[in-house]
Amino acid sequence: MINFISLVNIVKTYKEKTILTNINLEVAANQFISIKGPSGVGKSTLLNILAGLERADSGQYIMDGIEMHKQHLNELSNIRGSGIGYISQYNPMIRNLTVRENILAPLLLGKYDKKQSTAYSDELSVDLKIDHLLDKKIEKLSGGERQRVGVIRALIKKPTLLIADEPTGSLDDDTTRLVFNLFKRLCGNETTIVMATHSYLSSQYVDQEYWMSSGGILLDAKLVSTK
Repeated sequence: MINFISLVNIVKTYKEKTILTNINLEVAANQFISIKGPSGVGKSTLLNILAGLERADSGQYIMDGIEMHKQHLNELSNIRGSGIGYISQYNPMIRNLTVRENILAPLLLGKYDKKQSTAYSDELSVDLKIDHLLDKKIEKLSGGERQRVGVIRALIKKPTLLIADEPTGSLDDDTTRLVFNLFKRLCGNETTIVMATHSYLSSQYVDQEYWMSSGGILLDAKLVSTK
Protein backbone atom coordinates (compact mmCIF):
# COMPACT_ATOMS: atom_id res chain seq x y z
CA MET A 1 0.00 0.00 0.00
CA ILE A 2 1.42 3.37 -1.08
CA ASN A 3 1.57 6.18 1.47
CA PHE A 4 0.01 9.39 0.20
CA ILE A 5 0.91 11.31 3.37
CA SER A 6 3.91 10.83 5.62
CA LEU A 7 4.57 12.96 8.71
CA VAL A 8 7.80 12.40 10.63
CA ASN A 9 8.45 14.04 14.02
CA ILE A 10 6.30 17.11 13.34
CA VAL A 11 6.66 19.76 16.06
CA LYS A 12 4.73 23.04 16.28
CA THR A 13 5.09 25.66 19.01
CA TYR A 14 3.19 28.91 19.64
CA LYS A 15 4.61 31.46 22.08
CA GLU A 16 6.77 28.83 23.79
CA LYS A 17 3.81 26.44 24.14
CA THR A 18 4.24 23.16 22.28
CA ILE A 19 1.06 22.38 20.34
CA LEU A 20 2.26 19.33 18.39
CA THR A 21 4.80 16.93 19.87
CA ASN A 22 6.69 14.70 17.42
CA ILE A 23 3.65 13.80 15.34
CA ASN A 24 4.16 10.73 13.17
CA LEU A 25 1.43 9.74 10.74
CA GLU A 26 1.13 7.70 7.57
CA VAL A 27 -1.98 7.79 5.41
CA ALA A 28 -2.38 5.56 2.39
CA ALA A 29 -3.68 6.83 -0.92
CA ASN A 30 -7.51 6.88 -1.07
CA GLN A 31 -7.79 6.35 2.68
CA PHE A 32 -10.36 8.11 4.87
CA ILE A 33 -9.07 8.83 8.38
CA SER A 34 -10.40 10.78 11.34
CA ILE A 35 -8.65 12.53 14.19
CA LYS A 36 -10.50 12.98 17.47
CA GLY A 37 -9.68 14.52 20.82
CA PRO A 38 -10.67 17.34 23.17
CA SER A 39 -10.87 20.91 21.91
CA GLY A 40 -7.56 22.76 22.05
CA VAL A 41 -5.20 19.79 21.69
CA GLY A 42 -3.94 20.79 18.23
CA LYS A 43 -6.22 19.06 15.73
CA SER A 44 -6.81 22.20 13.68
CA THR A 45 -3.11 23.08 13.75
CA LEU A 46 -2.25 19.64 12.41
CA LEU A 47 -4.84 19.98 9.65
CA ASN A 48 -3.50 23.42 8.73
CA ILE A 49 -0.03 21.93 8.30
CA LEU A 50 -1.44 19.13 6.15
CA ALA A 51 -3.28 21.70 4.03
CA GLY A 52 -0.12 23.78 3.56
CA LEU A 53 -1.60 26.72 5.47
CA GLU A 54 0.98 26.56 8.26
CA ARG A 55 4.53 25.28 8.55
CA ALA A 56 5.80 22.96 11.24
CA ASP A 57 8.76 24.19 13.26
CA SER A 58 10.55 20.92 12.60
CA GLY A 59 9.94 17.52 11.08
CA GLN A 60 9.13 16.23 7.60
CA TYR A 61 5.86 16.33 5.69
CA ILE A 62 5.68 14.45 2.41
CA MET A 63 2.46 14.53 0.39
CA ASP A 64 2.14 12.51 -2.81
CA GLY A 65 5.92 12.47 -3.16
CA ILE A 66 6.27 16.24 -2.60
CA GLU A 67 8.46 17.36 0.31
CA MET A 68 6.02 19.94 1.58
CA HIS A 69 8.34 21.08 4.39
CA LYS A 70 10.84 22.27 1.77
CA GLN A 71 8.41 24.26 -0.39
CA HIS A 72 8.35 28.05 -0.51
CA LEU A 73 5.09 29.83 0.34
CA ASN A 74 4.19 30.48 -3.30
CA GLU A 75 4.83 26.82 -4.13
CA LEU A 76 2.58 25.74 -1.26
CA SER A 77 -0.10 28.07 -2.57
CA ASN A 78 0.10 26.48 -6.01
CA ILE A 79 -0.14 23.00 -4.53
CA ARG A 80 -3.18 23.99 -2.46
CA GLY A 81 -4.83 25.53 -5.48
CA SER A 82 -4.39 22.49 -7.68
CA GLY A 83 -4.67 19.48 -5.40
CA ILE A 84 -5.91 20.22 -1.86
CA GLY A 85 -9.46 20.91 -0.75
CA TYR A 86 -10.01 22.45 2.67
CA ILE A 87 -13.20 22.54 4.72
CA SER A 88 -13.00 25.09 7.52
CA GLN A 89 -15.03 25.04 10.72
CA TYR A 90 -16.18 28.55 9.89
CA ASN A 91 -17.02 28.31 6.16
CA PRO A 92 -16.60 31.97 5.17
CA MET A 93 -18.90 32.84 2.27
CA ILE A 94 -19.47 35.78 -0.06
CA ARG A 95 -22.76 37.09 1.26
CA ASN A 96 -24.06 38.82 -1.87
CA LEU A 97 -23.55 35.76 -4.10
CA THR A 98 -25.85 32.80 -4.61
CA VAL A 99 -25.10 29.31 -3.34
CA ARG A 100 -24.00 28.18 -6.80
CA GLU A 101 -21.76 31.23 -7.24
CA ASN A 102 -20.11 30.57 -3.88
CA ILE A 103 -19.50 26.95 -4.82
CA LEU A 104 -17.92 27.88 -8.15
CA ALA A 105 -15.88 30.81 -6.77
CA PRO A 106 -12.66 28.74 -6.29
CA LEU A 107 -12.60 28.11 -10.07
CA LEU A 108 -12.28 31.78 -11.00
CA LEU A 109 -8.47 31.74 -10.77
CA GLY A 110 -7.90 28.66 -12.92
CA LYS A 111 -8.79 27.12 -16.26
CA TYR A 112 -11.81 24.93 -15.69
CA ASP A 113 -14.62 23.79 -17.93
CA LYS A 114 -17.55 25.84 -16.62
CA LYS A 115 -20.18 23.46 -17.98
CA GLN A 116 -18.56 20.40 -16.41
CA SER A 117 -17.92 22.20 -13.11
CA THR A 118 -21.51 23.40 -12.91
CA ALA A 119 -22.76 19.89 -13.60
CA TYR A 120 -20.48 18.53 -10.87
CA SER A 121 -21.65 21.15 -8.37
CA ASP A 122 -25.25 20.23 -9.19
CA GLU A 123 -24.46 16.54 -8.66
CA LEU A 124 -22.87 17.16 -5.26
CA SER A 125 -25.75 19.43 -4.28
CA VAL A 126 -28.18 16.60 -4.96
CA ASP A 127 -26.02 14.26 -2.86
CA LEU A 128 -26.17 16.66 0.10
CA LYS A 129 -29.81 17.70 -0.54
CA ILE A 130 -29.28 21.40 -1.16
CA ASP A 131 -30.00 21.39 -4.91
CA HIS A 132 -33.18 23.39 -4.27
CA LEU A 133 -31.06 26.18 -2.73
CA LEU A 134 -28.56 26.78 -5.54
CA ASP A 135 -30.09 30.05 -6.73
CA LYS A 136 -30.67 31.48 -3.25
CA LYS A 137 -28.42 34.12 -1.71
CA ILE A 138 -26.01 32.56 0.77
CA GLU A 139 -27.21 34.87 3.54
CA LYS A 140 -30.65 33.22 3.42
CA LEU A 141 -29.28 29.81 4.44
CA SER A 142 -29.16 28.19 7.86
CA GLY A 143 -25.88 27.23 9.50
CA GLY A 144 -26.26 23.60 8.50
CA GLU A 145 -27.06 24.50 4.90
CA ARG A 146 -24.02 26.78 4.74
CA GLN A 147 -21.86 23.97 6.08
CA ARG A 148 -22.96 21.72 3.24
CA VAL A 149 -22.16 24.50 0.77
CA GLY A 150 -18.66 24.65 2.29
CA VAL A 151 -18.23 20.90 1.77
CA ILE A 152 -19.21 21.14 -1.90
CA ARG A 153 -17.05 24.22 -2.49
CA ALA A 154 -14.00 22.34 -1.15
CA LEU A 155 -14.72 19.47 -3.53
CA ILE A 156 -15.45 21.44 -6.69
CA LYS A 157 -11.85 21.16 -7.97
CA LYS A 158 -11.85 17.40 -7.37
CA PRO A 159 -8.85 17.53 -5.01
CA THR A 160 -6.62 14.53 -4.47
CA LEU A 161 -6.36 15.49 -0.77
CA LEU A 162 -9.33 16.76 1.25
CA ILE A 163 -8.70 18.28 4.68
CA ALA A 164 -11.91 18.57 6.69
CA ASP A 165 -12.05 20.41 10.02
CA GLU A 166 -15.33 19.49 11.79
CA PRO A 167 -17.25 19.27 8.48
CA THR A 168 -20.49 18.14 10.17
CA GLY A 169 -20.45 20.19 13.36
CA SER A 170 -23.73 21.98 12.51
CA LEU A 171 -25.49 18.96 11.03
CA ASP A 172 -27.99 16.47 12.41
CA ASP A 173 -27.27 12.74 12.28
CA ASP A 174 -29.08 12.09 8.99
CA THR A 175 -27.26 14.89 7.19
CA THR A 176 -23.95 13.87 8.76
CA ARG A 177 -24.45 10.45 7.22
CA LEU A 178 -24.97 12.07 3.81
CA VAL A 179 -21.61 13.85 4.13
CA PHE A 180 -19.75 10.78 5.36
CA ASN A 181 -21.26 8.61 2.63
CA LEU A 182 -20.10 11.16 0.06
CA PHE A 183 -16.60 11.16 1.57
CA LYS A 184 -16.49 7.37 1.51
CA ARG A 185 -17.46 7.36 -2.16
CA LEU A 186 -14.83 9.96 -3.02
CA CYS A 187 -12.12 7.83 -1.40
CA GLY A 188 -12.97 5.19 -4.00
CA ASN A 189 -12.30 7.78 -6.70
CA GLU A 190 -8.73 8.93 -6.03
CA THR A 191 -9.32 11.22 -3.04
CA THR A 192 -7.53 10.91 0.31
CA ILE A 193 -9.38 12.45 3.28
CA VAL A 194 -8.09 13.56 6.67
CA MET A 195 -10.86 14.78 8.96
CA ALA A 196 -11.01 16.19 12.48
CA THR A 197 -14.37 15.45 14.04
CA HIS A 198 -16.28 14.96 17.27
CA SER A 199 -19.00 12.96 15.53
CA TYR A 200 -19.65 9.54 17.03
CA LEU A 201 -20.88 8.42 13.59
CA SER A 202 -17.47 8.73 11.94
CA SER A 203 -16.32 5.34 13.27
CA GLN A 204 -18.80 3.67 10.92
CA TYR A 205 -17.22 5.23 7.84
CA VAL A 206 -13.50 5.88 8.27
CA ASP A 207 -10.70 3.43 7.54
CA GLN A 208 -8.66 4.51 10.56
CA GLU A 209 -9.21 6.64 13.65
CA TYR A 210 -6.60 8.51 15.68
CA TRP A 211 -6.84 10.15 19.08
CA MET A 212 -4.97 13.36 19.89
CA SER A 213 -4.25 13.94 23.55
CA SER A 214 -3.08 16.99 25.48
CA GLY A 215 0.35 18.05 24.31
CA GLY A 216 -0.38 17.09 20.73
CA ILE A 217 0.44 13.39 20.89
CA LEU A 218 -1.27 11.33 18.18
CA LEU A 219 -2.26 7.76 19.03
CA ASP A 220 -4.14 4.98 17.28
CA ALA A 221 -7.69 5.31 18.64
CA LYS A 222 -8.00 1.54 18.98
CA LEU A 223 -5.34 1.63 21.67
CA VAL A 224 -6.89 4.49 23.65
CA SER A 225 -10.08 4.78 25.68
CA THR A 226 -11.91 7.86 24.42
CA LYS A 227 -14.56 7.83 27.17
